[in-house]
Amino acid sequence: MILGRSFVVFILVALFCISGCVTTSSSKDLNGYTAIMVQPGETLQSLAATHLKDPSKDWIISEFNDITAVSPGQKLIIPLSEPEKGGLTAKGYQTVPVIAYQKLTTNRLDKGAVLKESLEDQMKFLKENSFNVITIDQFAAFLDFKIRLPKKSVLITFEDDWKNVYDIAYPILKKYGYPAVLFIDVDDIADSNAPPSWDILSEMSKSGISIECQSKSIAKMGKLDKKELSRSLFDTVNESISSSKLVMRNELKKELRYLAYPLSEPNILVSEIVRRHDFQGAFAVKQEGNPFFVQRDRINRSVIAGNFTLSMFERSLSLFRREVLEWK
Repeated sequence: MILGRSFVVFILVALFCISGCVTTSSSKDLNGYTAIMVQPGETLQSLAATHLKDPSKDWIISEFNDITAVSPGQKLIIPLSEPEKGGLTAKGYQTVPVIAYQKLTTNRLDKGAVLKESLEDQMKFLKENSFNVITIDQFAAFLDFKIRLPKKSVLITFEDDWKNVYDIAYPILKKYGYPAVLFIDVDDIADSNAPPSWDILSEMSKSGISIECQSKSIAKMGKLDKKELSRSLFDTVNESISSSKLVMRNELKKELRYLAYPLSEPNILVSEIVRRHDFQGAFAVKQEGNPFFVQRDRINRSVIAGNFTLSMFERSLSLFRREVLEWK
């Protein structure tokens, strides 16, 4: 029999009270959990700093006790390690949405692109509705079943030209303190006589924008069947990615770890390229969230279109959230 979290909390609080409620900021250890009574002046952040050694982990206390704030005299249970890694609970499992912006603009005539003002509104919506924007490393740790993430977590990605992302998205992301991922076209890096400004990419990289990989030639491969695929195309894609990895290593002092398929469903040979280059994950286009057990060469992400209203953006996020698996 699997006990629900609320029942576990009830039992722990009962044991806490039977053993004598503390009246100071001291605590009682209960087999991996700490029972406390909130003292005047304490907050979720200060409690997380004291007991979890990190004030940013206040969400763990909040979610475990199903509260949004604390008050003096309140009895709480604080898990000393991160429970429910991978978002797996007795009621089901957490999924994490990955949203993709493929084209940005300041021109209202460009109907296919997301306006700067719309992007601002969407990022403001995430902030006002307590979404937790995560880094790609946090997302990978979640998929590896190493950590738990707040329930309302989201990963933001961009695929537009690096200059557009720098001019339009980067100031907005800095304003809200959001990390993100920028997938740059490795074919353009490998073949162009005018490579991107490495100073600008380096600036974004140091400010929480992870620079990763996209390839037009991989998109071509994804549209072909086995009979149409040629050795020369396979070699071209391999060479393009290999040369781009070398350039990124030299210019940004980093390894390419993730790949985005540009609007294509990967076939078996594309998946083989991903494995051959030791990418930690590859992102396809599919409007679903990502549980920790998602296939790593087909991570789901959803494109945010230029015609999205704020309510459509909100509905898109809710589509990705799923915790419906009931254990009998």
